[in-house]
Amino acid sequence: MNKFTTVFAVVSAVFLAAACNKSETPVAESGERTVSYTVSFPQTKATLGNGEAVNYVWYALYNEQGRLLMEYAPQPVNADGKAECKVTMMFDQNYKVVFVGQHYEVAGELKTPAFAIDAAKAEVQMPLAAKANSDNYDLFTYVDQVSNYQGGNGKDVSLTRILAQVNFFCTADDWTNAAALSMTPTASSMQLASVPSRYNVLTGIASTQTVTVEYAKNALTPDANLLGTAFCLAGENLTATLNLFKGDELTTTRTVSNVPAQLNYRTNITGQIMTGSMNYTISINPTGTDQNKPLN
Repeated sequence: MNKFTTVFAVVSAVFLAAACNKSETPVAESGERTVSYTVSFPQTKATLGNGEAVNYVWYALYNEQGRLLMEYAPQPVNADGKAECKVTMMFDQNYKVVFVGQHYEVAGELKTPAFAIDAAKAEVQMPLAAKANSDNYDLFTYVDQVSNYQGGNGKDVSLTRILAQVNFFCTADDWTNAAALSMTPTASSMQLASVPSRYNVLTGIASTQTVTVEYAKNALTPDANLLGTAFCLAGENLTATLNLFKGDELTTTRTVSNVPAQLNYRTNITGQIMTGSMNYTISINPTGTDQNKPLN
């Protein structure tokens, strides 16, 4: 009986020691964890004043080589101008997380983006038809490079505009002369030719293939003699056409060639647009008035 008691005591001591050792040994983290990204935008995203252009953020997870692992449902931009995007990652892995913020037309459960997204290629596509004088065609992206993921539950990121903006402005004299001739415009449409057709968010490179984009007629709210504005992917030598309307009547059509468009900058075509001999200048971000500053 004493021998049995001794053996039992020894076995119990061994199990107790093992349990103590197990509880004192740190366990390496493994498996997966969900990271909550808080996505924000530049303060100047509402370039035309309505402040509601970007209403959803699309995002996707890629591996180190750029292969799509997971595409997520677009998340709404909240009243504070931010979106919450959750991504699940495995420990010790490398990732690229792509975010695209833009305007979605919402009809019931259907959400249609202004710029179509090819998730497998991480590309946004320039629409062939858009609307003039609208900031619903603004576009922002960001790529978060994650190396050897070791945990962490939250991260803040700010997206960057990847478009150019082409604007037609008239001079003060041109506006006065047009008013005297009862030609003050109420709406305009535009066309931009030689616009890059796609933009790869992972590489930051626009396609060499180009398209012509038709920007439908939209109302004008005269501001600093602005006659027409349109967002597009940046290209070196665009051709820009402006159509001016007074009510339903087409009053003026002007075309300008060799128009440069630089990512995140305004290109301003300024001059005697409505009256006179169409004298104009083209400028990209010279120092001076607010209309010539970078978009961001």
